[in-house]
Amino acid sequence: MPVNKLSDPYRYVHCAKITPGPFAFPMDMLRYDRCSPRDPIDVSNMTTKFHSGDSVVVLVVAYSRIKALSPFTIKRWESFGCKVEIV
Repeated sequence: MPVNKLSDPYRYVHCAKITPGPFAFPMDMLRYDRCSPRDPIDVSNMTTKFHSGDSVVVLVVAYSRIKALSPFTIKRWESFGCKVEIV
């Protein structure tokens, strides 16, 4: 019986550090890259401190069924003034 690939669990976790740019945190990028903040501190950083000029880093995670080099669209993040480092 063939395996249904859609029912396979998410096996891979991808993480990236997002450092601030001159703009507010691009919330829509979370949906675009299908990722989320790693923990409540990252949520707080992206909503209250990201555009304050402080040295803030937000960690985001993405889950996938396949192993990819990077599920994050780095050039698109950079278009919002963010710097992305895959960790």
